[in-house]
Amino acid sequence: MLQHKVPVVFGSDWATSPLSPLTQINDAVFRESPFGLGDGPWHPEQAVTFDEALFAYTQAGANMTPWADQIGSISTGKWADFVVLDAKLPDPVDRSIRKRHVEATYVAGTEVYRAK
Repeated sequence: MLQHKVPVVFGSDWATSPLSPLTQINDAVFRESPFGLGDGPWHPEQAVTFDEALFAYTQAGANMTPWADQIGSISTGKWADFVVLDAKLPDPVDRSIRKRHVEATYVAGTEVYRAK
């Protein structure tokens, strides 16, 4: 779908997948079961890059709304909805993304959550 420029929006497939976006991004990039099922990647030819997965979870969803110019990315003039993780992600991203935790959440630039 991405090769043919079809908009792809990712979201939770709960209850068949954990609600954690970090786990879901890991699973999209590495095509592994979040529950340890199977032997190796599941349809590895369907894997996406980290950048593609992040876009699909953020700006792609915003693009489906009338607010695409206000939400979906950290850009000047946008609402500044974002999270701060407990550690920097490696480049390239590896499976440690699944182990990261959200330290703080901001909505419209205002902190609304801080881990204890």
